[in-house]
Amino acid sequence: MNLSPPAKVLNVLSAAAFVFCLLTAPDLRAAFVYESGTEFFSAGDFNGDGIADVLVLDKAAGNARVGYGDGNGGLTWSAPLVSGVENVAGLGVEHFLQKTNDAIAVTSPGFNQVNLVDLSHTNAASAPQTFATMGIGPHSVVGLRAPRASISPGLPFLLVASSFNDASAELLDLLQWSGAPLYYGLFNETGSFDRSNALDINSNTPTLATGLVRGATNDALHLWEFDNVPGVVGTFSNLPPGSAYVFGSFNGEALPRFVFYQPGGSNLAIVPLVQTNSGFAFGPVLSVALTQAVQQVFYLQIGADGSALIQFGDGVQGLRLPGDSAVISAKYQTGAGAAGNVFTGIVPFTNGQFALLDAPPGSAASAHAQVISFDGTNFTQRSSSNLPLVNARSTTANVWLFQFEPFVNRSPGFITSLSSPDWTDGISGLPGGVQAPTESDSGAPSGLGNLATNSLGAPPAGSAFGVANQYNPAISLFTWSAPRSADSILVTISPPAGSYGSPLAISFGAAPSGSGVQYRVGDADSWHSYAGTFSISNDAVVRFYGTNALGARSSLQLASYSLGAPASGPPASPVVIDPGNTNTPPVISTNQLTLSQDGTVFYGRRSASNVGTIWAIDLDGSGDTYITTGVRPRVSRDGRWLAFLREGLPFIGQGNVWVRDLQTGFERRLFANPNYITCYE
Repeated sequence: MNLSPPAKVLNVLSAAAFVFCLLTAPDLRAAFVYESGTEFFSAGDFNGDGIADVLVLDKAAGNARVGYGDGNGGLTWSAPLVSGVENVAGLGVEHFLQKTNDAIAVTSPGFNQVNLVDLSHTNAASAPQTFATMGIGPHSVVGLRAPRASISPGLPFLLVASSFNDASAELLDLLQWSGAPLYYGLFNETGSFDRSNALDINSNTPTLATGLVRGATNDALHLWEFDNVPGVVGTFSNLPPGSAYVFGSFNGEALPRFVFYQPGGSNLAIVPLVQTNSGFAFGPVLSVALTQAVQQVFYLQIGADGSALIQFGDGVQGLRLPGDSAVISAKYQTGAGAAGNVFTGIVPFTNGQFALLDAPPGSAASAHAQVISFDGTNFTQRSSSNLPLVNARSTTANVWLFQFEPFVNRSPGFITSLSSPDWTDGISGLPGGVQAPTESDSGAPSGLGNLATNSLGAPPAGSAFGVANQYNPAISLFTWSAPRSADSILVTISPPAGSYGSPLAISFGAAPSGSGVQYRVGDADSWHSYAGTFSISNDAVVRFYGTNALGARSSLQLASYSLGAPASGPPASPVVIDPGNTNTPPVISTNQLTLSQDGTVFYGRRSASNVGTIWAIDLDGSGDTYITTGVRPRVSRDGRWLAFLREGLPFIGQGNVWVRDLQTGFERRLFANPNYITCYE
């Protein structure tokens, strides 16, 4: 890591920053939120019994699994609890909804709002409390217990970071929930504010917000204060791209130390937060070289002391700092749920206990947990348990409602998805109501049975067509996604996204009547209120969302357009059809890309508006064919699959990973990227 100069106090804070009065030991009980590529991890008291519980939230599905603690090291797991947000990018844990127990705040840029969810019940989450932030495309959220001394704290505040604002500015919303959001300010940041957490020094000082600001060549840690003159009151710079951090109190110290690391690297930089005459600064760097690649680092309180917990691919080690020297414990490697399981994450409690999670190799979701006690030297297993699956029959969508017939229209206007548990083979009652015949899966050898008709209530406005998970005997649909509520405003764009040969006139439709549309063309554009048809003459990405007079806001959508080359026609048949054979010719997919016998090159184009498109061209220069929108194409050796980056900031490695079937044209998001992607294959 480049953390020079290591022997000097770094980044003395502004003289305008107030000086904290350190009268008591630090209060670091605010839940620290950790994350892997597929999950968020945190602790909290979700059922209000005063005992720490374990939270594991799946990013893709947005479903939470809570291990309710019994105070003796045992965990009782909830069913998967639906948060109402897919592809979660931000999680906060605090007393957002009531003073007696923790709740979660979840968000994602596409959701364009924040959900507050009570997880106190073991079988189903309470209905989310949803609100729109002032910023567009929120991606990070943290709970701040008392960020302002001049205001009665009441329930904790939320700090929400968003990226899709005018000219892609990063904005921070400070607000408080009181049945509706109460806004206290909107602040500018210099870059994407990620991995945000709350830093409570003690009960006499306002809560600070910490977060990593991502840059093109390096990252920086920013400490935000919202009392007196709100702003950044501490900076630690020159961190490698994609860095992570954790903080905690070691050796009974009054102020925490920060541990910086780069996942996949083998070095730690441990930096104390120190008090100066003018406020705070970061002290000398203690560098710790390890012998293995670090996956994640966690902090565990042990009485008045503390230890870092370092997760490697094959085990966990503790790191303490007696006398400012790093002392590393023996490695804990046993107790996985099944032979060959790998560790996926850690959820620290207080008093030396933590939950260690594991899963089968290749699994994206934690499957097994053990509660471990650590005294600074020795690890002792307290309990072992299996997590429920991320999805259950009651948490998946199997009925989808559209504005237009989905198998006929290129843009069918998806409205909402519903859950009619188990197997559904039809929909009736539209548009007045939704009824779905359902059969229960009794397992082998009984299979489906117990036919019943479920009434799913009145559909949202505009619902005219429905699809069940078996549309007809020849077409079956499956998903593990949770039901998605209907947007308060339904926005459609015309023409649909795609490749066109000439400039386009773009228009929007919005329902119900009186709704408005906000849009922008490209990342450098400002948001505009749609007043009439407008034209685009270059490759462009149009982002848009709906609004109404009550302050409601729909999800953030995008449409990518490629202009200047007509869409390529169907490729020549790869099958030689015997002209003397009277059998019916095979059906050839018109989406299939034909590879040249002499070789085919896949490449990307970048327009002036920074929108990427992916193309293929034969080595003899023929067959130059547009494929899809995205950047950095990677093709499987058999020529069947295309991986690429799309959404976010793909040209600097901050896009999501997508996969396209080159035979059928089917595309799906494979990985929602919370960080930087260095390479993939």
